[in-house]
Amino acid sequence: MDGRQIDISPSPKHGLIPASLPEDDDVLRVYLGSTPIRDAAAAVSALAITLTLIAAWLLRKKQPMPRLFWIAPPLSRESLMGILLGGAIAACALLLLETITAYAA
Repeated sequence: MDGRQIDISPSPKHGLIPASLPEDDDVLRVYLGSTPIRDAAAAVSALAITLTLIAAWLLRKKQPMPRLFWIAPPLSRESLMGILLGGAIAACALLLLETITAYAA
């Protein structure tokens, strides 16, 4: 803050990062930098994507795909609405559960 470092640590209850600031017109700049574990995870992800693409290219078949003997019928409007409504209900239930557990902790 204003060129000085201040001590911060995550709060035990919510994991937020509180900071005590004076009531002056000071400037607080927060930077989220890279860490060794984040760099390692990015490297592993890039390697996994690269290997997957190489494997897919090497394993591709030169022959045309055989025509399937069945074709799935399209979803009816009622089926699609049921799927969307069920997903919305599940999302609301998860949000409500998360809210209840956050306030109970």
